[in-house]
Amino acid sequence: MKRILISICVILFSTNLSVFAQQNEIQTELLIIGINHNRTKKINYKKLYQLLEVNKPNLILWEQSEGFEREIGLRTAYRLKIVSPTTEQLALQLFNKKNRLIPILGFDTSFYSKKKYLNETVRISDVFFTKLDQSKLNKEDSLKYRVYVDLHNNYIDDIYNKSLEEINLPIIYRKAKEIKEMEFNVIIPIAKKCVTDSIVLNDYISDRNFGKARNGYMVQKILEIASAQKGKRIIVLTGLNHKYFLIEELSKQTKMNLKLLNLQ
Repeated sequence: MKRILISICVILFSTNLSVFAQQNEIQTELLIIGINHNRTKKINYKKLYQLLEVNKPNLILWEQSEGFEREIGLRTAYRLKIVSPTTEQLALQLFNKKNRLIPILGFDTSFYSKKKYLNETVRISDVFFTKLDQSKLNKEDSLKYRVYVDLHNNYIDDIYNKSLEEINLPIIYRKAKEIKEMEFNVIIPIAKKCVTDSIVLNDYISDRNFGKARNGYMVQKILEIASAQKGKRIIVLTGLNHKYFLIEELSKQTKMNLKLLNLQ
């Protein structure tokens, strides 16, 4: 009994030391801005640029594997519809021009081509849901599928018709979590019963599993960078689909004094 009590005291003492050390460690601020990579009615690169200026970061992370490099003439080419850069790339183009000393680092995993990956994941999803739509579902599965479709359509409507400030509210970005949970807990089980094309089904499952692994990599990369930039204010620019996961996982970390900020 005495040994047990001593062990408990040691554990409590060590835990208290860890908490005390974290509380006295210089605080690092982290602001995660969920974005739509494409321009919408209410979201454009100028608005995102303004938010970056208002929130005054010491460091920016963007959803690429490499650091940001400004491309001469990019905005002109965009206006002439020669190229179609993402919202964040255009915003960072302008921000970097006026804030050259603020680093912009990547935190995403590496791709042979990010554009090809995004196109492929869209293709996989389109083929999968076409097959699922063509399948004969029983009444119970049909009702579950309708709930998913309505949630997904509502979420898409939000991110294409609301402002940056609005889509960064928990009531909006947490819908992505509901969608992902339904995909694994409802949609895939239904498909396993109804979709006979094993290649289409396996491609979809693999794509969703890769998405989970990619989110985990992003979290670890952010923590790695933040631990080397203690005391700084860091802004993370990421697709809205990733925001809920990043916030949940980063909120759990106990290795550093990290404060998650809300968008101002």
